[in-house]
Amino acid sequence: MSYYDFVPVDSTFREVEKIESREKFKNIFLIETSFKLKSDLHISSGDKRLVSKGGHYSILLLHYRNSEGFPVIPGSSFKGAVSTNFLALTGKSKMTANLFGATKDTAVISKVFFSDLKPEKKDVKEVQFFRQWSPRRSKKGHVKFYVKRAPKTKEHGFLECIPSGSTVRGKVIAYNLDEIELGGLLVAMGFGIENAIFKIGYGKPQGFGQMQPLDVKVHEVKLEGFEFKKELKDIDSPIGIFKKEFDERISRFAKIIFAGV
Repeated sequence: MSYYDFVPVDSTFREVEKIESREKFKNIFLIETSFKLKSDLHISSGDKRLVSKGGHYSILLLHYRNSEGFPVIPGSSFKGAVSTNFLALTGKSKMTANLFGATKDTAVISKVFFSDLKPEKKDVKEVQFFRQWSPRRSKKGHVKFYVKRAPKTKEHGFLECIPSGSTVRGKVIAYNLDEIELGGLLVAMGFGIENAIFKIGYGKPQGFGQMQPLDVKVHEVKLEGFEFKKELKDIDSPIGIFKKEFDERISRFAKIIFAGV
């Protein structure tokens, strides 16, 4: 049995049908989110080191760090995982492109901006990993998600990881969102889905990079006089609107998109 599954979408190429104005602000949202790591997590910095393990040398892949030296999940990686989930949940590439941006034919800026997800501590651990089990299949017009652990193969080296059990927090700034887009953004992070596991980073087929959504708060930012003020927004309504619109797809595919590995 395969350790991955596919979700059909109308296209994996992102282009917008009608370009919305990015110059005028209808609304601005500040989304504060947190996740608990259910497994060790690695995002590569691109750097590696030779380390001595058990009397022989191995490669250690170093985790990405911010300017403060914290091992973080970069906002670009967070955005990529959320936008992939959104595409799979909706099946609509143009809707996804309008929200997260597009470069095909006409460049369109994203309406959503992601901070890094930062743990509370700088702690990292070194964890052994194995070669990727083949084949690494893809399927035209589909998005691939890992749903089971791949068989272990030859030892390959070690990963520097944010440890399992850590809590990571971050922020998302979004503007000019319809209620359905706001709801979809939250659901794509796993909020509103029972027992959701949000997967990100390197080694997902081996169980790395699994996060449990913990908490999310949405503030609508409004201008009052010469000051910006935050107003806490109820999230049940936009999540409900999105889930009602895409009820059939969520029923069919949420268990694939948010499967634990």
